[in-house]
Amino acid sequence: MKALLNTFHQKVPCYPDKCNCEIMREDLPVLQPMATISSLAYIFLGIIIWKKYKNKELLLLLILTGISSMFMHSTFSVLARTFDFLSIFLLNAWLFLNMQDKYRHKLMIYLLMVLMPSLVLFFIPKHPFILTTFVFIPMTLLTFLHKGNKNIRRAIVSIVLACACFFLDQNKVLCFHSINLHGHTLWHIFTMSAVYFYYRFILERKSETRTDSIALSSNA
Repeated sequence: MKALLNTFHQKVPCYPDKCNCEIMREDLPVLQPMATISSLAYIFLGIIIWKKYKNKELLLLLILTGISSMFMHSTFSVLARTFDFLSIFLLNAWLFLNMQDKYRHKLMIYLLMVLMPSLVLFFIPKHPFILTTFVFIPMTLLTFLHKGNKNIRRAIVSIVLACACFFLDQNKVLCFHSINLHGHTLWHIFTMSAVYFYYRFILERKSETRTDSIALSSNA
C-alpha cells in the first residue's frame, strides 16, 4: 500500500522539461500557470450549459474535467494524471452514449470506456496517449457517421485544431514564451468548444426524437 501511494506521488515521466512548451514554474504554487488557468474553460462551459439547459450530469463532468486538469498542471504527479485521464474517459463515454438514440448495456459500455483504460493507464503508465487514441476510436467512428450535421462538422474542426495544437506543443514547436501562449492552452479551448458542439448535436437528436414520438402518437 505504501509503495502504491509513493507511486501516485511521483512526477510523470516527462517532468520537468520534456512535457510541453510551457516552462515549469517551481517558484510558484502551480507548475504551469497558463495551462492551469485555461483549464477553467471546462468549468465555465459546464456553468453555461447548466444555466441554459439545466443538465446536471454534464455540469458535474465538466467541473471534474476542469479540476482534474488544474490538478495535473499544478503538480504533474502520477495521481493527478490518473484523475486527468479518468475525467476525460468519463466525459468521452457520456458524450458517446448520449449521441445515440438508444443504447443498451450502458454499464458495460462505461466499464469498457472508462474503467478498463484507467486500469491499463495505472499498470502501464509510460504511453498514455497511445491508450487514449484507442479509447477514442468508438467516438471517432460515431462522429464521422454523423458528419453531415453542422454541429458535428464544427466539433470535427475543433478537434482537429485541438490535436494540432496538442502535438505541436508536445513536440515544442511554435512555443511563444514571450506572450505566454502555448499549444496546450489552445488545446483546452478547442476541446471545450468541441464538447459544446457535441452537446448541441445531442440536443438536436433529442428534439427530433420527441417530435417523432409526438407524430407517432398523433397517428395512432
